[in-house]
Amino acid sequence: MFGLSSAEPNYSLVKIFTSGYFLSRMEDEKRSKQGSRKGLSGGDFAGLGIQFAAAIIVFLFAGQWVDNRLGTNGLFTIAGVFIGAGAAFYSMYRKISAAQKQDDEARSANRGADPRDGQR
Repeated sequence: MFGLSSAEPNYSLVKIFTSGYFLSRMEDEKRSKQGSRKGLSGGDFAGLGIQFAAAIIVFLFAGQWVDNRLGTNGLFTIAGVFIGAGAAFYSMYRKISAAQKQDDEARSANRGADPRDGQR
């Protein structure tokens, strides 16, 4: 079929792409250094966004549940959204502040200075 013989499988592509030639090219010094960094990566920022949205949605549904139980007209739904947004923002702020502090300490360690010298 399609000019390939089914009697003999063609393993030449498998040999080429699994050879040490491509694997050694993929091991780059810059990539190994970036993987050892302890700051926030793009995936961590995406996770923060998902966490932010999930917290708002969870508190929204919790507020709707309380509204249905107590018979109120959306009071707890609105409060739940604001509480969820506030909690998510606070969590995001703490995580980003900690990552920034680690980054500042790493940069000052590379320069050989104390990171608190500029903060008085």
